[in-house]
Amino acid sequence: MKVLKYFLALTLFFGSPLVKAGHGDIIVDKDNSLGNELILPTKELEWNITPRLLTGVMYFKHITFAKDELSNKPVAFGGLGLNINLDKWFLYGYGLDTAKTTDHIFDPKEDNLSESNSVFQRRDYALTVGREISDFFSDSKDWTLSLFTGYRYGETKLQSTNIKFNDSSVNIATGVPYPDTITLTSGKYTVKGPLIGIGLKIKPFKKSNSQLGLNIGYGRLEGKYSQINAYPMSKTSEREVSDSGKVNTWITAISWEGELTPKLSYSFVVDYYNYSMPTSRENIPFTLKESVGSFKAFLNYHFK
Repeated sequence: MKVLKYFLALTLFFGSPLVKAGHGDIIVDKDNSLGNELILPTKELEWNITPRLLTGVMYFKHITFAKDELSNKPVAFGGLGLNINLDKWFLYGYGLDTAKTTDHIFDPKEDNLSESNSVFQRRDYALTVGREISDFFSDSKDWTLSLFTGYRYGETKLQSTNIKFNDSSVNIATGVPYPDTITLTSGKYTVKGPLIGIGLKIKPFKKSNSQLGLNIGYGRLEGKYSQINAYPMSKTSEREVSDSGKVNTWITAISWEGELTPKLSYSFVVDYYNYSMPTSRENIPFTLKESVGSFKAFLNYHFK
């Protein structure tokens, strides 16, 4: 009797639409032999979590009101990042911090010798969310196009000692010219806000998983600059100045990604962005400028 039941069940199954069904198909059995409606399990979403260790060098330039320009020599940095991919969606972020870097400038003008010693440090944080949109146009696996939006925060800290020898300025109280002037400066410049962009990745070699990428982004950010000046030789009290304004920013990046093992991969990124903030100091208009070009190297471990 049991054998007859099994035989009947197999006959109904192989004669039903289930045999030709795929993932997510809705099956309707007209004879009601399998029930009114049966929905097969949908395909499992693809996901991946990738911690990232990053290091690199940064070419950094910072110009303030006094036309002081920090050197654009290479500055080393390190940081951590995290990528999360869920089907066509992705979320990634990173934070990096440069080492404290010294900069020495000596200006040997005949009547006004000056010397400046600066210590500065740069921090960058970014968080981005986006989606691949190339599947709306093509089924090709050789390239992907994506849109993204995110938030960026950058901070520059500066401490400097400026010395002017044979200064021509005059002490108002005594009427005697200063033999020299020392200015101690502590400043901080921050830029933060949202950005949007578009990214393209292509596989130049069909037999390889390596990818070449290009990202272009734009942000209307908020910039703020604060500075404290102290004059120890003239016994002048400290003076703090600050200003803020909107910053238009274009960010471009070129990347290369490759696979070392199924779980381990590497990435190289070359990017550049600059900030220009129109402002004024003592009723004198000027533009505070900052530009950063960097080379980043990532080591990625993929969890599935």
